[in-house]
Amino acid sequence: VCFAPFVFPKSGASRRFFLGRGGVEVMARLMVRLRAGCGGVTGHAPCCASARAGRCSCGTPPCPCPSTPCRSFGASRTERIGPLLVGADKQKIRFLGHSVSMYQDTAGISAQWMKDRRIDAVQVVLSPFNREARGLIKTAIACDCGVVVRECLANGFLSGAIREDTIFPESSLNARYPREEIAERVGYANELSSAMIGGEIETLVQATYRWVLDQSGVSLALSGAKDLREMEDPVSASSLSPLGPNIHKETESLYKKDFGAA
Repeated sequence: VCFAPFVFPKSGASRRFFLGRGGVEVMARLMVRLRAGCGGVTGHAPCCASARAGRCSCGTPPCPCPSTPCRSFGASRTERIGPLLVGADKQKIRFLGHSVSMYQDTAGISAQWMKDRRIDAVQVVLSPFNREARGLIKTAIACDCGVVVRECLANGFLSGAIREDTIFPESSLNARYPREEIAERVGYANELSSAMIGGEIETLVQATYRWVLDQSGVSLALSGAKDLREMEDPVSASSLSPLGPNIHKETESLYKKDFGAA
């Protein structure tokens, strides 16, 4: 089974990640900040992960999941999930979430579902290139819901590998952009690089993931790494110190518009 690698805000708990069909296991000491909500505790690993062991992974008393309601869920799981809770699958469902695409069309749906406690997390696009989801993230904070971030590297434009003269294959999503927009995106990435790289931040990838993880309400960031080498910078960013207030202020001053998501 191939799972997308996760990058979490702070070091702490030991987690497992798997890459590719070969089942390469990567062990990293990372803190999971999904808002489990069980027992009134937030900011810890999802408690249901160790419910069978009789105690929550966050250290609270035995978790009532998965057969009875959690504070995080509001209504009972049977009422909320309905037909999904059949057979053995009911032991596999821990949290429900909504992956937000076409933000302007679907953000309102996610916001209402969070307020109604129908979902526990949202997945949004967020990076220095696209910050439109900040409003929805504020709603997630107010509703004590988790926020999963994708497209942290703006489909490669924040990887440091794309130049103005880069030619994309026809199959690439980036091939749709005219040369003028590619140049604009690369120029903006260069400005961000100058603003964020320094001290313990050595690459634009590290800087970008640190920026994402610094954002209020973010629970975890997804990486589209194809191999272990590409995971190094995202994972290392999770253990670096937050970017300083002056750096965040400068990145805000550089922000003029949202570039379209992939």
